[in-house]
Amino acid sequence: MRKKVLEQEFIRLNADYKALLDETIQLREKVATADEALEKMRATEEDVRSIHENTRRLKHDMRNHLMVIAMSLGNEKYDEARTYTAQILDKLNLEYSYIDSGNALLNYILNLKLQQAQQMQVHMQLQIENLKFQKIDSVDFSSLLTNLLDNAIHAAANSDKRQISVSISKKRGYEAISVRNSINSSVLAVNPDLHSTHAEPEKHGMGIKQIRAIIEKYNGLLDIYEEDLVFCVNVMLPAG
Repeated sequence: MRKKVLEQEFIRLNADYKALLDETIQLREKVATADEALEKMRATEEDVRSIHENTRRLKHDMRNHLMVIAMSLGNEKYDEARTYTAQILDKLNLEYSYIDSGNALLNYILNLKLQQAQQMQVHMQLQIENLKFQKIDSVDFSSLLTNLLDNAIHAAANSDKRQISVSISKKRGYEAISVRNSINSSVLAVNPDLHSTHAEPEKHGMGIKQIRAIIEKYNGLLDIYEEDLVFCVNVMLPAG
């Protein structure tokens, strides 16, 4: 009788231990998620600060440029004013390109990454349709697109051509994101499973696990391949 009571007590304690262990694991996952969210918030604050600084610098530069143009016009040096204006417009198009897709979150991410690409001397070409991505949570969408573009920018920066093309369009009932970047040699031949590695961000390891998890969460499709020294990632999410 005593032995049976002890066995039942052991079973109960073992069940309590397993429940406590599961709860501990869940708490650790929540803490990790909270830490990640805090890190993203800090990064976003830094990004916003950078955008504000660039805007302030642009206003200051424009004031000086307008004074030069006004002086030329006042002295009736019209050809000089015309040439100077053309030079300033070329410089603005190069340094201050702005994408307006009609989607505020998409605008923010694309313009931020466009700015980062320019700073790393990576040429980014974009073809963007006005899509809402209403079926995906904004936090998940931000993580998805940010990871896709970060991977592409880092990889392109380590290639000779230093080029990225981004296409966002609607295809067969899906909202599609296509990101293509130049590479010097096959990534998939060296790292076919695209394992995460911070030491080699150009190998597309960073964020791939998170990208796949988000796409699976929304019953989307993911296609990764290479062609002619271009690494291609196609994402298709159910349209709203």
